[in-house]
Amino acid sequence: MEPATNIQVLAGAIADIQNKSATIAIRGHLAFKRITDLLPSGSGLDSGSTVDLEKSSPSRIVFKTAFHHMDGNGYYAGWTEHTVVVVPDFIINFNLTVTGRNRNDIKEYIADIFREVLAEEAEADGE
Repeated sequence: MEPATNIQVLAGAIADIQNKSATIAIRGHLAFKRITDLLPSGSGLDSGSTVDLEKSSPSRIVFKTAFHHMDGNGYYAGWTEHTVVVVPDFIINFNLTVTGRNRNDIKEYIADIFREVLAEEAEADGE
């Protein structure tokens, strides 16, 4: 059996959190914390990235992030806010969509860094 990716572990954690059993929910929170600590932060995503649990389910995970743009002189030049939506795909593991303004083609960069983190093999508990 193939090792689980971060996105697979996160989907399972969301299912556990939404479960009515306290024991299973606690397990979900631990896995959720382990994976969300890996979400993109810095390098323009200066506010970090979060999971929108209210809009997420095991079959559709919604992330919130924002990018802090710089101008040609190296000064900060404003923010763009983005939603990253991930859904499973039987062929390529998952599809990822980035919403929000595409200032300086930033959506492609955001998609690339989220794909990289979410497709990584998840560490086993306790590693």
